[in-house]
Amino acid sequence: MNIKLKAGLVMGLAAAAAVMAVLAVSSVAAPEDEIPDYYIEGTVSPQQAEYVKQAHSVWDCDGYIGVYASAQAPAPEDITDIPTANLRPADRKLLARGIPVSNRSELLTLLEDFGS
Repeated sequence: MNIKLKAGLVMGLAAAAAVMAVLAVSSVAAPEDEIPDYYIEGTVSPQQAEYVKQAHSVWDCDGYIGVYASAQAPAPEDITDIPTANLRPADRKLLARGIPVSNRSELLTLLEDFGS
């Protein structure tokens, strides 16, 4: 084969590989505003629902992340200095519904994630 044909074939294969890589990455990433099933009301078992009632929860509180003693608590135990406006749309939707946390370690991990 002549050198121009080989070069053209290699460039075509490289372009095809680049297109396939972009398509693969875009198909794996979740949409920015998609909420995982485990946070959507009605998708938890009765046992999980009872746990959620007893757990601490994290909510949007006047534009900042608030930590509540339970999902039914009328006022936050603490309001962080993490503004919700800086978060992704999906995270803001989760905070609008409330995110239950089971223990202090999970709470600190969640707040660290939101703060970074």
